[in-house]
Amino acid sequence: RLPMKKIVISTWLRDIMKKEFNSDSELIVTPVDFKQFYFIKEARKEKPIRVIMLHHTYAWKGVDRGKAAFEKVKKEFPDIQLVLFGARQKKIDIECDEYFYNPKQEDMAKMYSSCHIFLCPSEYEGLGMPAMEAMACRCAVATFDTGGSRDYAIDGETAMVAKQGDTGELATKLKMLVADNNLREKIAENGYNFIRENFSWERAADKLENILKDSLKNA
Repeated sequence: RLPMKKIVISTWLRDIMKKEFNSDSELIVTPVDFKQFYFIKEARKEKPIRVIMLHHTYAWKGVDRGKAAFEKVKKEFPDIQLVLFGARQKKIDIECDEYFYNPKQEDMAKMYSSCHIFLCPSEYEGLGMPAMEAMACRCAVATFDTGGSRDYAIDGETAMVAKQGDTGELATKLKMLVADNNLREKIAENGYNFIRENFSWERAADKLENILKDSLKNA
């Protein structure tokens, strides 16, 4: 048998493996398929500002916190819209401007591209693919520090990051993106470039190949 190394999808998980189990592991961040997730310029209108968020039944996904942050910002910017998407419930009891139930993979680029900001209120994420997909579609991201997000969400550069559990700070980060067009465009552009430069399937495949080659050498 090959002396295979453990592979994890985020730096946060690698640190947990080391701290909790004293086990080393290799890092391969799950890549984004840029043939599926890309910016569709025609789908995005200048106004109103649309904020998209994943709807989920798991409490740790933070839908209630996200809605609270959004509502706080909406009091100052009443024209902003909330867009939700999810696959758990066909009908939801949260008021929003648009809801995409179980969207087809081929429709998700248009869905993300129609929105300006992606809001992630999760308590934790092993990585957080929806945020990465949204970044590939030029959405500016406002997120809690979810652990897994640290590989792509750099506060003030590629995303606006709030302290975990601080809904007030998340609302502040969201408000900054809503209020400042230049900041929103900068974060969206930086995030878009960062994702494309660092998380392609080609890059991930090369890293996996190198890990396998190293394992064979040490077999």
